Amino acid sequence: MKNKYQGILIIPILLIFYFTVGSLEFNLKHNEPSLMPNINELDYNSQIEDIEVLQADIEDKLQELKAGLEELKPDESIPLSLELQIHLKNECEKYGVDINEAVAIMLTENPKVDPELVHKNKNGTIDTGLFQVNSCRKEEIESLGITDLKDPKQNITAGVYIISTLDKYSGEQKYTAYNHGEGGMKKLANRGITSTEYSRKVMAKLREREWRRVKILRRSEGNKMVKLSELKNEDKVMDENSNVYTVEEVKNDLKYFAKEKELYTTVVYHASIDARTVLEDSFEREYEDNMYEDWINFIMDDITDEDVEKVQAVVDEILSRNKEQNISYYQSKKIYIDI
Repeated sequence: MKNKYQGILIIPILLIFYFTVGSLEFNLKHNEPSLMPNINELDYNSQIEDIEVLQADIEDKLQELKAGLEELKPDESIPLSLELQIHLKNECEKYGVDINEAVAIMLTENPKVDPELVHKNKNGTIDTGLFQVNSCRKEEIESLGITDLKDPKQNITAGVYIISTLDKYSGEQKYTAYNHGEGGMKKLANRGITSTEYSRKVMAKLREREWRRVKILRRSEGNKMVKLSELKNEDKVMDENSNVYTVEEVKNDLKYFAKEKELYTTVVYHASIDARTVLEDSFEREYEDNMYEDWINFIMDDITDEDVEKVQAVVDEILSRNKEQNISYYQSKKIYIDI
């Protein structure tokens, strides 16, 4: 009985084996992809890998090209042609000079940025060009191959080089040394004069340049868009006419704003006044209008830290009386109305 059932069980097993082997033979004859390696598929995988490597290389090149194009964009905060801006940047990198200081000194020396400006000094020396390079430096700068200070590129090289020789000083001492020479700066320092009209002008130009750069950056960021739905109801937004609204006000009149207005997110600026600057500017005006040479240096030395603290307290008190009144808004990113 047992053998009978064993014989019956063998039949389906043999049938399964037969069909399995037959299926394998068929697939091998017809190159069935699922059971036999596909040479073409292997080739495709290899090609895909090559393409991915090439794509990565192209993306790297595009980034390099993009960076190069950024370098070719003129800096709006430097009133020079693109060619001269590039030369200035290269010379600053060559001599290790902060380009912001170089621009501030150039604009203090030559506010109209006239490459042919010539100024004759009382001591017989002559200041020439963009950086008003003094003729007492003639032999020194000739060693750099500079022969024509009215040539803007040569003058930039000379000016940046001179700034680099003053790196042992910092801040207003450095700027005074550029203006008066190191000897003149040391004589003033021996008299206790560490700040001059010239050095304060350079400092003011540095602050002005930084503020201009911030405004340009904010304007460029305005090209980036954010969705209205991403903003909070209490956030402030601004239209192209500098009118300020809350996001909630915009949502309550979407039809009007979507049709009529371009909207931007805002950056808040809180009014801030530096007491020392207020005092210095006031004395500066008095000096320019009425007082004798060197008076400004004497009076500046009479300003104490305690004086500044007292004036600062008064200014801060005035600004704190109505905080909402003493803020302003600037456009930042453009808003896409998506609701």
